[in-house]
Amino acid sequence: MEEPQTADQILLANIQPLRRLLNTGNDLRAVYLQMDAAFGSIPWNTFRTKAKTAIQFWEDGYMTGFEAGARQKDNPEPRPESEVPRTLDGWSINWAKQGEFWRAFRKVGGKSKCIYLGKVYDPDQVQKKITAKNKALNLQSAKEETHDLGS
Repeated sequence: MEEPQTADQILLANIQPLRRLLNTGNDLRAVYLQMDAAFGSIPWNTFRTKAKTAIQFWEDGYMTGFEAGARQKDNPEPRPESEVPRTLDGWSINWAKQGEFWRAFRKVGGKSKCIYLGKVYDPDQVQKKITAKNKALNLQSAKEETHDLGS
């Protein structure tokens, strides 16, 4: 079952005929009545307040960004989470949604430490960054710890 459209979605889907009718000198009420089939689910008061704003946004060039944002929400780029390990050498790896980048966390001495891993997950670069941070913090990697236990 299809979700009901919002008033904004209906207006934007019909923005060209709406602009054309308003530019021919028709008043807003006449345009609303002429396009009753398209705007039938929008109450008059909602149409009256939102129609001019929608047209203004369109004419100011915001529609390009508006459509791009809608496409991004409808088709977000998939992250290759299946290829990314949850942990690596004691560091928890996760995706920062706000900045859209990979990062790693670990508690050291009761304090949380973080490593920026980049916008694209590259296993070689990640291993280098984690190894460098472990050396800076004087930590042993998980592989070195298991070798020490075996001796």
